[in-house]
Amino acid sequence: MKVAIIVQKNKEFVNSLFETGILKSVEKLLISSEACADKEIIEPIATFIYNLGENPENIEKIIETNLIYSVIDFVEWSSVKEDFVKALMQLLTNCNSKQAMKIIKMSALSTLFNYLKNFEDSNIIEDILETFLNVLQKSKNVKNVFDEMEEYGIFDKIKTLKNHENQDIREAAAKIAKEFF
Repeated sequence: MKVAIIVQKNKEFVNSLFETGILKSVEKLLISSEACADKEIIEPIATFIYNLGENPENIEKIIETNLIYSVIDFVEWSSVKEDFVKALMQLLTNCNSKQAMKIIKMSALSTLFNYLKNFEDSNIIEDILETFLNVLQKSKNVKNVFDEMEEYGIFDKIKTLKNHENQDIREAAAKIAKEFF
């Protein structure tokens, strides 16, 4: 866990980690059935990826290592889904437009949408809506992103969330609707 926190603070340390090939080791851990069953291993990995996702340079390395697929898999089935949802949102929020399209093509939006449909945590719902808004705003080809979101039913869900009991969720949904519908 300490490495995950240090990553957030020290760029030189992060670069030295990349030079060691740590992302390949993380990838191997994430596909190891023994490691996957151990919450004490998986939780810090999600935090590590979250902290690495603070800038496009690091995100590019994560994309190149194909870790996005593992993050998405863990959102869908792991016991620490929320940690990986936060990591995925961090990557989508801090990536550039080109990286956003790559991550979207890996099924990131549908994964977040499925999580959104199945959980009631107001903070997570609001964060996912903010992530959708960020992706739409940064996209150079909004139509492609819009079409993908529409295909998964994301906009229908956003329309229903405009009537949510939580005011922050209503406002976040209304902001997307106002700007992109």
